Amino acid sequence: MLGKGRGVTLADYHVHTNFSIDCKEPMEAQCRAAIAAGIAEIAFTEHVDHDECDRESLEAYNYAGYVAELERCRGLFGDQLTILRAAEIDWNRSIVDDVERFLAEHQFEFVIGSMHNLNHTYVGFGTLEQFGGARQMYEDYLDELEALVSTGFPNVVGHLDLPRRYHQVSMLELDAGYFEERLRRIFRIAAEQGVGFEINTSGLRKGYGVTYPEPDIIAWFVEEGGSIITVGSDSHFARDTGHSIPQMYAALQERGIDWRTSFVGGVESRVPLP
Repeated sequence: MLGKGRGVTLADYHVHTNFSIDCKEPMEAQCRAAIAAGIAEIAFTEHVDHDECDRESLEAYNYAGYVAELERCRGLFGDQLTILRAAEIDWNRSIVDDVERFLAEHQFEFVIGSMHNLNHTYVGFGTLEQFGGARQMYEDYLDELEALVSTGFPNVVGHLDLPRRYHQVSMLELDAGYFEERLRRIFRIAAEQGVGFEINTSGLRKGYGVTYPEPDIIAWFVEEGGSIITVGSDSHFARDTGHSIPQMYAALQERGIDWRTSFVGGVESRVPLP
C-alpha cells in the first residue's frame, strides 16, 4: 500500500489541513506538496480538542467531512502517496472520559496524543509566571505526560517538550540529571504500554534550531525499551510539509536507530530508514 512499496520510504506523520481549526491549507495541496518533497506516506493528524479552553476547536471538528476529503485524495494520489486517517488528540487528566468516548466513536489508523494545555491554559498563551516558573511548568507537564503514557492510548506522544517551543527554555537546562531520570522513567512506562514518541521538526523551520524532542532524547527512549518512533513536520502550510524529515532520519541513524514505525492500515510495523 505504500506509495513507493513497503521498503525504504520517507514519511511525514504529523500534518494538518483545513480540517484543523488553526490551518487553512487544503488536503489536496498538502498531498501535492508531500509528493514534491519525496514523501510517500503521510498522516493527516487533525486537531481534536476537548479541554474547556478549546471549545471552539471541538465545535469546528468535522470528522465526516475529513474522511470524505481523505478518500477523495486517496483516489487522486493513491499511486504516489499513502494517506493515513489520523488525529492529534489533546489530552490531560481532566478530559480522559471525553477522549475515550471520542475514540470509541471514530476510527483512525494512527493517533498522536498531545498535551497542549496546563491548568486549562494553552502552554503558548500563558506566561512562565502563570505556570509557577519554568521548573514547575515542566514538573506539571511531565506529571501529565506520565499519566498519558500510563493509559496506553496514543500510538505516539506529540512534541513531548512543547513548552520549550514557546518559552525558550529546556528542562535539561534547568536540571539535566533530574529531568533525564524523570524522562527515562516515563520512557520505561511508555515502552511497557506500547506507546511511542515522535520527533517534531517544527522548531527547525521556525528558526529555533531544535526539534521536539531532540534526537538524543529519543535515543534514551530506545535505551529504555522503546520501539515506536515517528517523525513529523507538524505542517500547517504546504511549504512546510516534509520539512527536515531526511535530516532527522540521518540523526537517528547516527544514534544507532535505523528504523521508523509505520501505521499503514492501522498496523504497526518497522520500516528501515533510507
